[in-house]
Amino acid sequence: GPGLKLHSRYFGPYEILSRLRNDRYLVQKVSEHEGPQQTSTFADNMKLW
Repeated sequence: GPGLKLHSRYFGPYEILSRLRNDRYLVQKVSEHEGPQQTSTFADNMKLW
């Protein structure tokens, strides 16, 4: 298959459901795209869509 350089670094868009401790957020998918339906992530791993 294609190398990792060709893969997208980010999945999205996600909606923030709640803020967790230690600068983490619970997020949920907004549309049909690759990635988990609901997950938690660090603020450093998020960017505006």
